[in-house]
Amino acid sequence: MEKEAKIAVSVLNIPIKEIPNAINEMAEEIDLIHIDVMDGKFVTNCTNGVEMFKMAQNSNVKIPIDVHLMIENPDAALPDYKGADIITFHIEAVKSEKEAKNLINKIKNIGAKVGVSIKPNTTADTLKSLLPYIDVILLMTVEPGYGGQKLLFEPLEKIGELRKMGFEKIIEVDGGIGLENSDIVRKMGADILVAGTAVFSSKDKLEAIKRLKGIS
Repeated sequence: MEKEAKIAVSVLNIPIKEIPNAINEMAEEIDLIHIDVMDGKFVTNCTNGVEMFKMAQNSNVKIPIDVHLMIENPDAALPDYKGADIITFHIEAVKSEKEAKNLINKIKNIGAKVGVSIKPNTTADTLKSLLPYIDVILLMTVEPGYGGQKLLFEPLEKIGELRKMGFEKIIEVDGGIGLENSDIVRKMGADILVAGTAVFSSKDKLEAIKRLKGIS
């Protein structure tokens, strides 16, 4: 039987004020809301992550919020995202294992699950010493910074590599996931698929989410 996956819907490319209504309309099928936080430094694009986060919290339904920090200084941003269910930082944004562990502890202390993300060219081995402390690993299948890019398939091999290292918790995949390739991402073993363009460009958003999950 084909693996089902959860869907984290990225609200990156819709107007911020429309976020609560979009969540309410799709609440029946959404598993998580994905907030892309960009500073124009770690990645070239820039987003108003705080406002997106607040708008996601303002929806009429309680859906877990998954915050993805694509920023140079994730430590300084943590207070802005208290209340998020998952907070993910990039391993490339920290300078040492000690700094990474301090950040992991701070995320846990504000009550969120800890996510760590790696770019397409960063190896799975980079996370080896941190695996016992991480709740979610977010694998990028595009270079972070913009929505609508084509999925790179090679980074999906890291799912198997991480499992062989003993990581049994959540693996999330973000970048270029659409109806034409979500089955491959699921078959490779992803637990959560991040999708934005594939959902919001569909006439029937709920049906699109079901298909991305593998249940339709």
